[in-house]
This record gives sequence, C-alpha cells and structure tokens, in this order.
Amino acid sequence: MPKLEDYTGKITDYERAICYYTLPKVITPITYGLIIAYGICLMEAVAAFLFGLYTQSPTWTGMGGAALVAIIVFGIITFIARAILNEVRTRKLLNVARNTPDSSDDDDLPDPFANHTLLARPLNAQGTLFAITQGDASIQYFVDSSPDDTWWKVRSAEDEDLCLVRSLHGPKSFSFASGHPSQLGVYDAQNEQIASITRCYSLGVAWYELAISQPEARTYTIRNFGLFHGEQLIGRMYRLRDNWFLDIREDHFSPALLGYFVTLN
Repeated sequence: MPKLEDYTGKITDYERAICYYTLPKVITPITYGLIIAYGICLMEAVAAFLFGLYTQSPTWTGMGGAALVAIIVFGIITFIARAILNEVRTRKLLNVARNTPDSSDDDDLPDPFANHTLLARPLNAQGTLFAITQGDASIQYFVDSSPDDTWWKVRSAEDEDLCLVRSLHGPKSFSFASGHPSQLGVYDAQNEQIASITRCYSLGVAWYELAISQPEARTYTIRNFGLFHGEQLIGRMYRLRDNWFLDIREDHFSPALLGYFVTLN
C-alpha cells in the first residue's frame, strides 16, 4: 500500500480510548432543546417589553427590559462557560492520554479495539482530492469531492471505483447541522443505490438514519457521531489533530458507512 507523507493521523492507544469511550460521556453538548428553551424565554422578555411600550406602562417596560438584558447576559455566560468547560475537559484528558505510554506490548491487557478498523482523513478537505489512511499511514482510499458538497467519489488505493455519494436534498431551511445535507444517497460502481442517509428531526443531539439495501439490508443510526446498530454501539467518529477518525467494528464496516464519513466537514 502507498503511504502518505507528512502523516498526522497517528494516535496513541490511550488517545483512542479517551475519544471513543470517555469524551462522549463527559462532554456536555449544547442541544437543540436548550437553544429552543432559551429562545422562548428571550421572546417572552421581548414581548413583555413591547407590550409595555404599546400600553405605555412603565412597569411592563421596565420589567420586560430588565428581563431581556438579564436573559441575554445569562445566555452569553452560560453558552461560553459550557464551551470553555468542554474544551478544558477535552484538553486535560487528551494531554494525559498523549503522555501515557502505549500498552501495545503488554499481553496481559485486553485490546478493546482488536476487532475494529481505524481510518483517518483530513479536516476541511471538501472540494479537494484527499486520502483516507490507516494508522500506519498506508492509503486505503482516495476521495474526490465537489466544492459545493453535492457529490463525493470514493476509490480504492488501487484506483478502483468503490462508491459515489450524492446529496439528494440540501440542508433544512432551519437547521443547526452546519450546512450538512439532510439526505444523501450512496451508489456502487454500477451506479445502483445501495444506501440512503437521512437526517431525522430531533430536539436533542443531531442524528441520522442510515438504511443499507445492498448487499445485506441493515439500518443504523448516527447519534452525536456515535454509530449504532439498534441500541448497540458499533463505532464512533471523532476529531483529533486536524483529522476525522472513523473507529468501527470490522463486521459492520461497509461502503455506506464510509460514504457518510467522507461527507463530514
């Protein structure tokens, strides 16, 4: 296999364990439900202030204005504090993991990733030709993508067509998904659709449903970058040192799941 020069996707065993098992449990995301609740409180304060202006009531105007300022300040402090806390927790855990020697030579410790595949790809690579690599920097796939996030072509390291991912529907008109397409189709080398990926409505963390039709019908959900078959966690996607990682059980790896991975930005 060809290898990538200036490879930055090498991570330690402990960094991998922290990203896979620990960070999803200690990082508190800002959910859609929280944002909507904050928005409702904000609109109520605005409504009270406007009602006071309309009725020329100093009491309503004063209370509404004070509530509006208080809610804005509270929101700024809360969201910034949560972001800072998450960043501090992440950096602290990853620094500990980075400075911990690998346990690869210790036969007494079981390997929780013995049956996993770990792939890496660069962040913010849309509109370019980029490589997907394994831990030893060996190139497994090449991805050619459009600048406008409408298609992604995946080829093997031997330059054989593997799959094509197309955007079937753009982002929702109201969405917190950073412009990610709300529906994707995955096609094989013969241009037959083998899977569909659909963004589902949720007030919690963002989640997608991935329905595979070929070669074996299976359905997965992707919740907060965790991959689930039913309620069983079978993999995760996470970011570290300017790379996206796909860490997935080998028996569940498929072109369809790879197709979703290449669309992340």
